[in-house]
Amino acid sequence: MDARRGRLLRAALFLALLFAVLAVAPACTCNEEDDHAGDENDLGDLPAVDDDTDEAADDDTAADDDDVVDDDDTGADDDTGDDDAEIVSLSIDPEERWIPTGVMRTFIATAHYDNDDTATDLPFVFSSSNPDVVFVDNAGRAIGFSHGEADVTVTLGDLSATASVTVGAYVFYYDGIGATLGAYDVDGGTAADDYLAAKDAVADVPAGLAIVDGVAYVVESGDFAPGTVGTEGLVVVDLSTKETSTMTVADLDNPWAVDIPNGVAYITGNLSDNLAALDLSTGDAELVDLPADCVPTDVKAIGDKVYVACSGYDSGTFSYADPGVLAVVDFSTDASVDTVDLSQVNPTSLVPSLDGNFLFVVCTGNYSDEFGYVDVIDLSNDTVVDGVDLGSAPGSMVIHPNRTAFVADNFSGSVMTFDTVTLDAGPSVALTDAFWVATVAVDPFTGLVLAGAWDGAKIWSIDPFALETVGSVGASNVSSLAVWAE
Repeated sequence: MDARRGRLLRAALFLALLFAVLAVAPACTCNEEDDHAGDENDLGDLPAVDDDTDEAADDDTAADDDDVVDDDDTGADDDTGDDDAEIVSLSIDPEERWIPTGVMRTFIATAHYDNDDTATDLPFVFSSSNPDVVFVDNAGRAIGFSHGEADVTVTLGDLSATASVTVGAYVFYYDGIGATLGAYDVDGGTAADDYLAAKDAVADVPAGLAIVDGVAYVVESGDFAPGTVGTEGLVVVDLSTKETSTMTVADLDNPWAVDIPNGVAYITGNLSDNLAALDLSTGDAELVDLPADCVPTDVKAIGDKVYVACSGYDSGTFSYADPGVLAVVDFSTDASVDTVDLSQVNPTSLVPSLDGNFLFVVCTGNYSDEFGYVDVIDLSNDTVVDGVDLGSAPGSMVIHPNRTAFVADNFSGSVMTFDTVTLDAGPSVALTDAFWVATVAVDPFTGLVLAGAWDGAKIWSIDPFALETVGSVGASNVSSLAVWAE
């Protein structure tokens, strides 16, 4: 796909949507409660903020609509009974934010009085230091218009507060050795290995990554020693504000992979042979025991069932259980567990077909005399119905919208391909300077396939039709790629 042409098309679309927003935007210049109905909506809808940011607007300490700013001292009376209260400062929330190109986010302005009261419904004025990058209206609604950086400033009389904004298309990854979260700026063509610079490491031992609604969930494995349960789980990163928090799961040892549908994080316990269903809203977790010696790797939730790849790895003999096993946890029947025998050892990657009828199970083999194979599971009855003999040591897999599967090869420094409909194997795409290709993903912004390697210190871009590399960017120890596209 021609990336430049794609950017031009996106810019034209954003411009049309921007004019549509301006055409329906209310004339009021205050942060009214009704203006914040859904912060995650697209450009055609009015955005909103989280419930906790609306509380200040309902507070009895908020100024009345007819309150005015004192021209002499930039103060304002409020209705708290203290007629002499004056505004002494403003704040803007958040103070730092990433906005994907073409997405709307809302900033909240707050006036702080000298008696510690606050107000959010005053006639604030918002402005952008670079409207070509980010446009903002007086309700604080900001649209990421084009790649770049800008400041959003709120003013009231002589007082002001400023937030820094970065706009662009980003693909995120984690460095499995440096324990940092990286960001690949697709439009800018650069990668920053530490997206959370000046903050804590993303995890001691990151082992999995998922992005949902602008939040990155990084699996925190803690270490590779058994018995360290209670300190491991998820590191939660708000990608807009870069704020982090943690969610731990008791009795989950060495969590390895995560899949997050509908607000529930399904996390595999690599050393505890179990599966956690973690409710992200409450922090409550249900634990399900998997088959003995499962040593689970990847996990994929489909409907009421959760599929878990059991590698069966024995650290004492450095071998894998034969055959490999796919565990099927059915939450519609009290989390009952069934198993499916696979055609090869060491299943490591689970990918649903584009039509949702099949599950591709990538079996890596034993890195010696048993080689890569992909089983095709019919999801209507959870049976193996076909397969693809890839050879070598395949791992991470992704399916492009053109129906081609791209599979990272751990041994050859290349990306394997096959047709997910005919199951015919295609040519491999060699990655210069790579050996252990660890991860692949589809870049939704350009349509290219991205590949990262432990050893190549790069993220490569692959043309999914010509099946050749079309560029690369420097990045360290890329272990897992994940994208967030609105």
